[in-house]
Amino acid sequence: MADHIAKRLLAALPSSEPSAAAENALDDDPTIQNGSLEKWSDELECILLTNGGVQRFREDTTMESSAMKEAGNGLHRAILKAVVVPRGDGDRNSDWDDDDDTAANEATEDFVDSLPGADALDVANSEMDLGLLSSLLRATGLFMRWNSQVSLIQSSDDVSKSCVSRLKFKSMVLLYAKFMDAEIPPTTTTSPTIDATTPATNARPDVPRFAAICLFRATYGDDATTSAARKLFVDSLDGCSYLMRSLLRGGQPVPRLFSVVRNVHHLIAACPKSIPKMELALRTLAAINDDDDGDNDNDTEQRNGLSEALVATLAWAYRSDPPFPGSDSDRRPDLVLEILRALYALDNTGNDPSKSRPSDDTMNLLGAVLCDLLRFSNANERVYQVKLAVVTLLLNAPEGYGRYLVDNDGIAPLVDILSRQTSLVVIERNHNSSDDAATVVPITLALLR
Repeated sequence: MADHIAKRLLAALPSSEPSAAAENALDDDPTIQNGSLEKWSDELECILLTNGGVQRFREDTTMESSAMKEAGNGLHRAILKAVVVPRGDGDRNSDWDDDDDTAANEATEDFVDSLPGADALDVANSEMDLGLLSSLLRATGLFMRWNSQVSLIQSSDDVSKSCVSRLKFKSMVLLYAKFMDAEIPPTTTTSPTIDATTPATNARPDVPRFAAICLFRATYGDDATTSAARKLFVDSLDGCSYLMRSLLRGGQPVPRLFSVVRNVHHLIAACPKSIPKMELALRTLAAINDDDDGDNDNDTEQRNGLSEALVATLAWAYRSDPPFPGSDSDRRPDLVLEILRALYALDNTGNDPSKSRPSDDTMNLLGAVLCDLLRFSNANERVYQVKLAVVTLLLNAPEGYGRYLVDNDGIAPLVDILSRQTSLVVIERNHNSSDDAATVVPITLALLR
Protein backbone atom coordinates (compact mmCIF):
# COMPACT_ATOMS: atom_id res chain seq x y z
CA MET A 1 0.00 0.00 0.00
CA ALA A 2 2.72 2.50 0.98
CA ASP A 3 4.73 1.55 -2.09
CA HIS A 4 1.68 2.08 -4.33
CA ILE A 5 0.96 5.53 -2.87
CA ALA A 6 4.59 6.56 -3.39
CA LYS A 7 4.53 5.42 -7.02
CA ARG A 8 1.29 7.32 -7.67
CA LEU A 9 2.95 10.43 -6.28
CA LEU A 10 5.92 9.92 -8.61
CA ALA A 11 3.56 9.62 -11.57
CA ALA A 12 1.75 12.83 -10.58
CA LEU A 13 4.87 14.94 -10.10
CA PRO A 14 5.56 17.46 -12.89
CA SER A 15 8.92 16.12 -14.02
CA SER A 16 9.72 16.06 -17.71
CA GLU A 17 13.00 14.35 -16.92
CA PRO A 18 12.44 11.93 -14.03
CA SER A 19 15.46 10.40 -12.43
CA ALA A 20 16.50 6.86 -13.30
CA ALA A 21 15.31 5.69 -9.88
CA ALA A 22 11.88 7.19 -10.50
CA GLU A 23 11.60 5.57 -13.94
CA ASN A 24 12.60 2.19 -12.54
CA ALA A 25 10.07 2.46 -9.70
CA LEU A 26 7.25 3.23 -12.15
CA ASP A 27 8.31 0.52 -14.62
CA ASP A 28 8.02 -2.03 -11.82
CA ASP A 29 4.27 -1.39 -11.51
CA PRO A 30 2.33 -1.06 -14.79
CA THR A 31 -0.91 -0.27 -12.90
CA ILE A 32 0.33 3.22 -12.01
CA GLN A 33 -1.29 5.93 -14.11
CA ASN A 34 -0.43 9.59 -14.39
CA GLY A 35 -2.83 11.62 -12.30
CA SER A 36 -3.46 14.94 -10.69
CA LEU A 37 -1.18 15.96 -7.84
CA GLU A 38 -4.16 17.56 -6.12
CA LYS A 39 -6.11 14.30 -6.43
CA TRP A 40 -3.21 12.42 -4.84
CA SER A 41 -3.17 14.93 -1.98
CA ASP A 42 -6.95 14.71 -1.54
CA GLU A 43 -6.82 10.93 -1.26
CA LEU A 44 -3.89 10.88 1.16
CA GLU A 45 -5.51 13.57 3.28
CA CYS A 46 -8.64 11.43 3.47
CA ILE A 47 -6.56 8.51 4.73
CA LEU A 48 -4.85 10.68 7.34
CA LEU A 49 -8.13 12.15 8.61
CA THR A 50 -10.01 8.85 8.73
CA ASN A 51 -10.00 7.09 12.08
CA GLY A 52 -7.68 4.14 11.74
CA GLY A 53 -6.79 5.12 8.20
CA VAL A 54 -3.03 5.01 8.76
CA GLN A 55 -3.34 1.73 10.68
CA ARG A 56 -3.70 -0.11 7.38
CA PHE A 57 0.06 0.38 6.94
CA ARG A 58 0.87 -1.56 10.14
CA GLU A 59 1.70 -4.75 8.27
CA ASP A 60 3.03 -3.02 5.17
CA THR A 61 6.66 -3.95 4.71
CA THR A 62 7.30 -1.91 1.57
CA MET A 63 8.37 1.30 3.30
CA GLU A 64 11.97 0.48 2.41
CA SER A 65 11.33 0.47 -1.35
CA SER A 66 13.13 2.78 -3.74
CA ALA A 67 9.78 4.36 -4.60
CA MET A 68 9.42 5.80 -1.09
CA LYS A 69 12.88 7.34 -1.16
CA GLU A 70 12.44 8.63 -4.71
CA ALA A 71 9.02 10.13 -3.89
CA GLY A 72 10.63 12.34 -1.25
CA ASN A 73 13.51 13.21 -3.55
CA GLY A 74 11.03 13.92 -6.35
CA LEU A 75 9.13 16.46 -4.25
CA HIS A 76 12.40 18.14 -3.30
CA ARG A 77 13.43 18.32 -6.96
CA ALA A 78 10.03 19.56 -8.17
CA ILE A 79 9.78 22.40 -5.63
CA LEU A 80 13.20 23.71 -6.58
CA LYS A 81 12.44 23.41 -10.27
CA ALA A 82 9.24 25.43 -9.77
CA VAL A 83 11.44 28.27 -8.51
CA VAL A 84 14.32 27.77 -10.95
CA VAL A 85 12.37 27.88 -14.21
CA PRO A 86 11.08 31.48 -13.80
CA ARG A 87 14.62 32.56 -12.87
CA GLY A 88 16.14 31.06 -16.02
CA ASP A 89 18.41 28.72 -14.04
CA GLY A 90 17.04 25.50 -15.48
CA ASP A 91 20.46 23.94 -16.00
CA ARG A 92 21.20 23.99 -12.28
CA ASN A 93 18.78 21.26 -11.25
CA SER A 94 21.13 18.41 -12.24
CA ASP A 95 23.11 18.97 -9.03
CA TRP A 96 20.03 18.27 -6.89
CA ASP A 97 19.68 14.76 -8.31
CA ASP A 98 22.99 13.57 -6.93
CA ASP A 99 22.61 10.14 -5.32
CA ASP A 100 24.57 11.36 -2.33
CA ASP A 101 22.43 13.36 0.12
CA THR A 102 25.40 15.44 1.24
CA ALA A 103 26.15 16.59 -2.31
CA ALA A 104 22.46 17.25 -2.96
CA ASN A 105 22.26 19.25 0.26
CA GLU A 106 25.20 21.44 -0.74
CA ALA A 107 23.72 22.09 -4.19
CA THR A 108 20.33 22.94 -2.67
CA GLU A 109 21.89 25.26 -0.11
CA ASP A 110 23.86 27.12 -2.78
CA PHE A 111 20.72 27.71 -4.81
CA VAL A 112 18.45 28.73 -1.90
CA ASP A 113 21.12 31.13 -0.63
CA SER A 114 21.10 32.78 -4.07
CA LEU A 115 17.38 33.53 -3.83
CA PRO A 116 16.27 37.00 -2.76
CA GLY A 117 14.54 37.59 0.55
CA ALA A 118 10.81 37.17 0.96
CA ASP A 119 10.07 40.78 -0.01
CA ALA A 120 11.91 40.37 -3.30
CA LEU A 121 10.09 37.11 -3.97
CA ASP A 122 6.91 39.18 -4.28
CA VAL A 123 8.29 40.85 -7.38
CA ALA A 124 8.74 37.51 -9.09
CA ASN A 125 5.54 35.83 -7.97
CA SER A 126 3.66 36.67 -11.17
CA GLU A 127 6.29 34.68 -13.10
CA MET A 128 5.92 31.58 -10.94
CA ASP A 129 3.23 29.00 -11.46
CA LEU A 130 1.65 29.59 -8.05
CA GLY A 131 -0.89 26.83 -8.59
CA LEU A 132 1.87 24.30 -9.18
CA LEU A 133 3.96 25.57 -6.28
CA SER A 134 0.96 25.46 -3.95
CA SER A 135 0.14 21.90 -5.02
CA LEU A 136 3.74 20.79 -4.51
CA LEU A 137 3.93 22.33 -1.04
CA ARG A 138 0.61 20.79 -0.05
CA ALA A 139 1.76 17.36 -1.23
CA THR A 140 5.07 17.79 0.59
CA GLY A 141 3.39 18.59 3.90
CA LEU A 142 1.08 15.59 3.56
CA PHE A 143 3.96 13.31 2.55
CA MET A 144 5.98 14.29 5.63
CA ARG A 145 2.95 13.85 7.88
CA TRP A 146 2.13 10.45 6.39
CA ASN A 147 5.73 9.33 6.60
CA SER A 148 5.90 10.35 10.26
CA GLN A 149 2.70 8.55 11.24
CA VAL A 150 3.56 5.36 9.37
CA SER A 151 7.06 5.29 10.88
CA LEU A 152 5.53 5.46 14.37
CA ILE A 153 3.34 2.46 13.59
CA GLN A 154 6.15 0.42 12.06
CA SER A 155 8.97 1.70 14.28
CA SER A 156 10.94 2.35 11.10
CA ASP A 157 12.79 5.52 12.03
CA ASP A 158 15.78 4.90 9.76
CA VAL A 159 13.58 4.29 6.72
CA SER A 160 11.40 7.28 7.58
CA LYS A 161 14.45 9.50 7.88
CA SER A 162 15.81 8.49 4.49
CA CYS A 163 12.47 9.08 2.74
CA VAL A 164 12.15 12.70 3.84
CA SER A 165 15.76 13.68 4.50
CA ARG A 166 15.99 16.04 1.52
CA LEU A 167 12.70 17.71 2.44
CA LYS A 168 14.23 18.56 5.84
CA PHE A 169 17.50 20.04 4.63
CA LYS A 170 18.22 23.34 6.39
CA SER A 171 18.04 25.05 3.01
CA MET A 172 14.57 23.57 2.36
CA VAL A 173 13.31 24.57 5.80
CA LEU A 174 14.42 28.15 5.15
CA LEU A 175 12.83 28.02 1.69
CA TYR A 176 9.50 27.07 3.29
CA ALA A 177 9.93 30.04 5.63
CA LYS A 178 10.65 32.38 2.72
CA PHE A 179 7.49 31.30 0.94
CA MET A 180 5.50 31.60 4.17
CA ASP A 181 6.64 35.20 4.51
CA ALA A 182 6.05 36.15 0.87
CA GLU A 183 3.31 38.63 -0.04
CA ILE A 184 1.03 36.43 -2.10
CA PRO A 185 -2.62 37.34 -1.41
CA PRO A 186 -4.71 34.16 -1.61
CA THR A 187 -7.91 35.78 -2.87
CA THR A 188 -9.64 39.03 -3.76
CA THR A 189 -12.26 38.52 -1.07
CA THR A 190 -12.08 40.68 2.06
CA SER A 191 -13.48 38.01 4.39
CA PRO A 192 -10.85 37.11 7.00
CA THR A 193 -12.61 33.86 7.88
CA ILE A 194 -12.79 32.20 4.49
CA ASP A 195 -12.77 28.44 4.81
CA ALA A 196 -9.65 26.89 3.30
CA THR A 197 -11.69 24.18 1.61
CA THR A 198 -14.10 26.56 -0.12
CA PRO A 199 -12.76 28.23 -3.29
CA ALA A 200 -13.49 31.94 -3.45
CA THR A 201 -14.15 34.06 -6.48
CA ASN A 202 -10.86 34.94 -8.18
CA ALA A 203 -9.02 32.85 -5.59
CA ARG A 204 -5.25 32.55 -5.79
CA PRO A 205 -3.29 29.60 -4.46
CA ASP A 206 -2.36 30.14 -0.81
CA VAL A 207 1.33 29.37 -1.13
CA PRO A 208 2.26 30.88 2.29
CA ARG A 209 -0.23 28.64 4.12
CA PHE A 210 1.09 25.42 2.61
CA ALA A 211 4.65 26.63 3.15
CA ALA A 212 3.82 27.15 6.85
CA ILE A 213 2.47 23.60 7.00
CA CYS A 214 5.68 22.28 5.41
CA LEU A 215 7.75 24.20 7.96
CA PHE A 216 5.73 22.65 10.79
CA ARG A 217 6.00 19.11 9.41
CA ALA A 218 9.74 19.48 8.80
CA THR A 219 10.42 20.57 12.40
CA TYR A 220 7.77 18.61 14.36
CA GLY A 221 9.04 15.42 15.94
CA ASP A 222 11.77 13.95 18.10
CA ASP A 223 13.73 11.85 15.62
CA ALA A 224 17.28 12.91 14.84
CA THR A 225 16.56 14.32 11.37
CA THR A 226 13.62 16.44 12.54
CA SER A 227 15.36 17.64 15.70
CA ALA A 228 18.34 18.71 13.61
CA ALA A 229 16.07 20.56 11.16
CA ARG A 230 14.37 22.39 14.04
CA LYS A 231 17.69 23.38 15.61
CA LEU A 232 19.09 24.57 12.29
CA PHE A 233 15.98 26.68 11.70
CA VAL A 234 16.14 28.33 15.13
CA ASP A 235 19.90 28.90 14.90
CA SER A 236 19.69 30.36 11.40
CA LEU A 237 20.06 34.08 10.86
CA ASP A 238 16.61 34.66 9.37
CA GLY A 239 14.39 31.74 10.43
CA CYS A 240 12.63 33.35 13.40
CA SER A 241 12.44 36.69 11.56
CA TYR A 242 10.48 35.08 8.72
CA LEU A 243 8.12 33.50 11.25
CA MET A 244 7.51 36.72 13.20
CA ARG A 245 6.89 38.75 10.06
CA SER A 246 4.33 36.16 9.03
CA LEU A 247 2.66 36.38 12.45
CA LEU A 248 2.40 40.18 12.33
CA ARG A 249 1.20 40.49 8.74
CA GLY A 250 -2.33 41.85 8.57
CA GLY A 251 -5.10 40.82 6.20
CA GLN A 252 -4.31 37.11 6.28
CA PRO A 253 -6.99 34.43 6.01
CA VAL A 254 -7.53 32.49 9.22
CA PRO A 255 -6.36 29.07 7.92
CA ARG A 256 -2.99 30.59 7.01
CA LEU A 257 -2.65 32.43 10.31
CA PHE A 258 -3.52 29.23 12.19
CA SER A 259 -0.64 27.43 10.45
CA VAL A 260 1.75 30.25 11.35
CA VAL A 261 0.67 30.26 15.02
CA ARG A 262 1.03 26.48 15.18
CA ASN A 263 4.71 26.90 14.25
CA VAL A 264 5.12 29.51 16.99
CA HIS A 265 3.43 27.26 19.57
CA HIS A 266 5.55 24.28 18.58
CA LEU A 267 8.83 26.18 18.81
CA ILE A 268 7.90 27.62 22.22
CA ALA A 269 7.20 24.14 23.58
CA ALA A 270 9.86 22.08 21.79
CA CYS A 271 12.70 24.59 21.65
CA PRO A 272 12.48 27.25 24.42
CA LYS A 273 15.70 28.85 23.22
CA SER A 274 13.68 30.03 20.20
CA ILE A 275 11.73 32.41 22.47
CA PRO A 276 14.46 35.06 22.86
CA LYS A 277 15.14 34.82 19.13
CA MET A 278 11.48 35.46 18.33
CA GLU A 279 11.44 38.28 20.88
CA LEU A 280 14.50 39.84 19.25
CA ALA A 281 12.93 39.54 15.81
CA LEU A 282 9.78 41.30 17.06
CA ARG A 283 11.78 44.11 18.68
CA THR A 284 13.79 44.57 15.49
CA LEU A 285 10.64 44.76 13.38
CA ALA A 286 9.07 47.20 15.86
CA ALA A 287 12.15 49.40 15.82
CA ILE A 288 12.07 49.51 12.01
CA ASN A 289 8.39 50.46 12.06
CA ASP A 290 9.00 53.10 14.75
CA ASP A 291 11.78 54.64 12.68
CA ASP A 292 9.50 54.73 9.66
CA ASP A 293 6.76 56.38 11.74
CA GLY A 294 9.11 58.77 13.54
CA ASP A 295 8.23 57.17 16.90
CA ASN A 296 11.38 56.69 18.96
CA ASP A 297 10.06 56.11 22.48
CA ASN A 298 11.80 53.71 24.84
CA ASP A 299 8.85 51.35 25.32
CA THR A 300 9.51 49.25 22.23
CA GLU A 301 10.54 46.07 24.08
CA GLN A 302 7.53 46.01 26.41
CA ARG A 303 5.04 46.84 23.66
CA ASN A 304 6.33 44.32 21.16
CA GLY A 305 7.08 41.05 22.91
CA LEU A 306 5.84 37.63 21.91
CA SER A 307 3.00 37.81 24.45
CA GLU A 308 1.81 41.09 22.92
CA ALA A 309 1.79 39.65 19.42
CA LEU A 310 -0.13 36.54 20.46
CA VAL A 311 -2.68 38.40 22.60
CA ALA A 312 -3.30 40.96 19.85
CA THR A 313 -3.92 38.11 17.40
CA LEU A 314 -6.21 36.43 19.94
CA ALA A 315 -8.25 39.61 20.39
CA TRP A 316 -8.57 40.08 16.62
CA ALA A 317 -9.69 36.47 16.11
CA TYR A 318 -12.34 36.77 18.81
CA ARG A 319 -13.61 40.26 17.95
CA SER A 320 -13.51 40.23 14.15
CA ASP A 321 -16.68 39.85 12.08
CA PRO A 322 -18.79 37.79 11.75
CA PRO A 323 -19.44 37.36 15.48
CA PHE A 324 -17.46 34.58 17.11
CA PRO A 325 -17.49 31.58 16.71
CA GLY A 326 -19.01 31.93 13.23
CA SER A 327 -20.15 29.02 11.06
CA ASP A 328 -18.93 25.43 11.22
CA SER A 329 -16.38 26.19 8.49
CA ASP A 330 -14.99 29.21 10.38
CA ARG A 331 -11.47 28.42 11.58
CA ARG A 332 -11.30 31.14 14.24
CA PRO A 333 -12.13 28.75 17.13
CA ASP A 334 -9.17 26.62 16.02
CA LEU A 335 -6.96 29.72 15.86
CA VAL A 336 -8.07 30.92 19.29
CA LEU A 337 -7.43 27.48 20.78
CA GLU A 338 -3.93 27.35 19.29
CA ILE A 339 -3.08 30.82 20.63
CA LEU A 340 -4.30 29.94 24.13
CA ARG A 341 -2.15 26.82 24.11
CA ALA A 342 0.83 28.83 22.87
CA LEU A 343 0.33 31.38 25.68
CA TYR A 344 0.19 28.57 28.24
CA ALA A 345 3.40 27.05 26.86
CA LEU A 346 5.04 30.48 26.92
CA ASP A 347 3.92 31.03 30.52
CA ASN A 348 5.49 27.73 31.59
CA THR A 349 8.95 28.17 30.15
CA GLY A 350 10.30 29.56 33.40
CA ASN A 351 11.61 32.98 34.33
CA ASP A 352 13.96 33.44 31.43
CA PRO A 353 15.38 36.97 31.75
CA SER A 354 15.43 37.26 27.96
CA LYS A 355 11.65 36.78 27.85
CA SER A 356 9.85 40.12 27.96
CA ARG A 357 7.20 40.74 30.60
CA PRO A 358 3.73 41.41 29.17
CA SER A 359 2.63 45.01 29.50
CA ASP A 360 -0.27 45.97 31.77
CA ASP A 361 -2.36 46.82 28.70
CA THR A 362 -1.73 43.36 27.29
CA MET A 363 -2.68 41.66 30.56
CA ASN A 364 -5.87 43.73 30.77
CA LEU A 365 -6.80 42.86 27.20
CA LEU A 366 -6.11 39.18 27.78
CA GLY A 367 -8.17 39.17 30.96
CA ALA A 368 -11.15 40.73 29.20
CA VAL A 369 -11.01 38.29 26.28
CA LEU A 370 -10.69 35.26 28.57
CA CYS A 371 -13.72 36.31 30.61
CA ASP A 372 -15.75 36.86 27.42
CA LEU A 373 -14.81 33.42 26.12
CA LEU A 374 -15.89 31.76 29.37
CA ARG A 375 -19.40 33.16 29.00
CA PHE A 376 -20.08 31.30 25.73
CA SER A 377 -22.41 28.32 25.80
CA ASN A 378 -21.01 24.83 26.33
CA ALA A 379 -23.19 23.51 23.50
CA ASN A 380 -20.64 24.17 20.73
CA GLU A 381 -17.90 21.54 21.15
CA ARG A 382 -15.20 23.62 19.45
CA VAL A 383 -15.97 26.58 21.71
CA TYR A 384 -16.04 24.28 24.73
CA GLN A 385 -12.49 23.15 23.92
CA VAL A 386 -11.54 26.84 23.83
CA LYS A 387 -13.09 27.27 27.29
CA LEU A 388 -11.09 24.35 28.64
CA ALA A 389 -7.92 26.00 27.30
CA VAL A 390 -8.96 29.21 29.09
CA VAL A 391 -9.29 27.21 32.32
CA THR A 392 -5.76 25.85 31.90
CA LEU A 393 -4.42 29.35 31.35
CA LEU A 394 -6.19 30.54 34.51
CA LEU A 395 -3.99 28.23 36.59
CA ASN A 396 -1.25 30.87 36.30
CA ALA A 397 -3.50 33.94 36.45
CA PRO A 398 -2.53 36.89 38.67
CA GLU A 399 -4.06 36.84 42.14
CA GLY A 400 -6.32 39.81 41.48
CA TYR A 401 -7.94 38.23 38.42
CA GLY A 402 -10.41 36.28 40.57
CA ARG A 403 -12.04 39.53 41.66
CA TYR A 404 -12.35 40.58 38.01
CA LEU A 405 -14.16 37.32 37.22
CA VAL A 406 -16.51 37.82 40.18
CA ASP A 407 -17.35 41.35 39.05
CA ASN A 408 -17.88 40.32 35.41
CA ASP A 409 -19.99 37.14 35.75
CA GLY A 410 -17.03 34.85 35.14
CA ILE A 411 -17.48 32.44 38.08
CA ALA A 412 -20.78 30.80 37.08
CA PRO A 413 -19.31 29.57 33.74
CA LEU A 414 -16.44 27.96 35.66
CA VAL A 415 -18.91 26.14 37.91
CA ASP A 416 -20.75 24.92 34.81
CA ILE A 417 -17.48 23.59 33.39
CA LEU A 418 -16.74 21.80 36.69
CA SER A 419 -20.19 20.20 36.57
CA ARG A 420 -19.71 18.99 33.00
CA GLN A 421 -16.19 17.70 33.58
CA THR A 422 -17.30 15.85 36.72
CA SER A 423 -20.14 14.28 34.76
CA LEU A 424 -17.66 13.05 32.17
CA VAL A 425 -15.71 11.25 34.89
CA VAL A 426 -18.78 9.75 36.58
CA ILE A 427 -20.78 8.80 33.48
CA GLU A 428 -18.07 8.11 30.89
CA ARG A 429 -15.37 6.89 33.26
CA ASN A 430 -12.87 4.63 31.51
CA HIS A 431 -11.16 3.45 34.70
CA ASN A 432 -8.02 5.40 33.87
CA SER A 433 -7.07 7.50 36.87
CA SER A 434 -4.74 9.70 34.82
CA ASP A 435 -7.49 10.58 32.34
CA ASP A 436 -9.93 11.22 35.20
CA ALA A 437 -7.48 13.58 36.86
CA ALA A 438 -6.79 15.42 33.61
CA THR A 439 -10.53 15.91 33.19
CA VAL A 440 -11.29 17.37 36.62
CA VAL A 441 -8.11 18.73 38.21
CA PRO A 442 -7.54 21.87 36.04
CA ILE A 443 -11.03 23.31 36.56
CA THR A 444 -10.94 22.41 40.27
CA LEU A 445 -7.61 24.20 40.74
CA ALA A 446 -8.82 27.20 38.75
CA LEU A 447 -11.86 27.59 41.00
CA LEU A 448 -9.71 27.18 44.13
CA ARG A 449 -7.53 30.08 42.97
